[in-house]
Amino acid sequence: MLNKLIKITALSALLMTAPASAGRTSYSLTVSLTAPVKAPANFFRENATLRSVGAPVVNLRPLSGKKLGNLNARYIGFEGETPSFARTSWKQNIYRMWRIKFKVAGITDEGQQGRWLKIADRYNEQTSRTTLPGFVAQVDSEARRVKQSLDFDRFCATRRIDQGSCALLRGIAFQINGEHLTAYCMTELFPNRNGKVNVRFLHVILPNAGSEYLNSIPAQGDKLMSYGCYQFTSHALQHGKDGPQAASIVNQFVSDQSAQIPGSVMKLQGGAHDRAAFMLAVYNISEWIRLSTPSERAELRRLYPTHMGEVAQFMAVAHHLPNGKHGAIAKARAWVRGHGKQSLVSYLGPKLEIYANKTISNGNALHRALQQRSVATK
Repeated sequence: MLNKLIKITALSALLMTAPASAGRTSYSLTVSLTAPVKAPANFFRENATLRSVGAPVVNLRPLSGKKLGNLNARYIGFEGETPSFARTSWKQNIYRMWRIKFKVAGITDEGQQGRWLKIADRYNEQTSRTTLPGFVAQVDSEARRVKQSLDFDRFCATRRIDQGSCALLRGIAFQINGEHLTAYCMTELFPNRNGKVNVRFLHVILPNAGSEYLNSIPAQGDKLMSYGCYQFTSHALQHGKDGPQAASIVNQFVSDQSAQIPGSVMKLQGGAHDRAAFMLAVYNISEWIRLSTPSERAELRRLYPTHMGEVAQFMAVAHHLPNGKHGAIAKARAWVRGHGKQSLVSYLGPKLEIYANKTISNGNALHRALQQRSVATK
């Protein structure tokens, strides 16, 4: 413990008992302060964070009474039945989850750990606090930036997509909004199949830990570098020696440099996550259209204005398996041939239908929550 002498100067008027003419009064107070703890170089540095600043009390009322375990517990930093208030350190939660990621990925090299931990290091809970409507609006704004800057004609020409099909792609892409992308994010990030529960998690995380908390969470079920709201890997976003992949292909045709995304998953920050999600959706939808027959394209043109829910399902499913006989594109084409009489999920196998069902539940719960908030503020 360090002993420090602190001089405190106070206006005597604030003491209520001293006359106004008494001027200023000086006091000497000796207090004990905890010595600052230097964070170690390795990934156990989160321990120093707690010792030096302490864990704040967080309002957990939206989750009150829910029993948290596994990923849910890691996200909140609290395990067991949730009280209305509890102490948690969002920064430590992030470091803990990256430590789990290292174990899953088998990464023991401190140099590689340090490179990956730069994502955790740059997280600051105070810089991106927001509300659920604010977050959805923010996501929508990032998608809109890409829409305004993406040269669809050049992209389509490079992908050998004719003008009519390109107009279809543009039409669908311009209907994708913040709600669709947020539902997609919720599907990727939260293990819960109940969208209402996931909305409650957002009501806790966004105003307390901020949107950048979501974009700092690593994927804890695979060995690849993957993190953030949409849990991207290099399969979805990369511009390396073998050329651009998926979202990075679309990125080449975004003229506004400030709306572009980096060529590496490691470098994704802030709104770049949302722009990358929109670009990946555009890429996968373009492949869906490119591989469709003329009659399928004509039917999709008729369907999409009233079936954007199916498009949102496609976005989430294609994230995991876009190609192949059982992939999202093949199943989406079958849905179109069925004239949209059934939901896309009815065409999917058990390995993919979970993503579609989660997106449906997340989208519905999110929409209701936003509507209720809108009515409450009128």
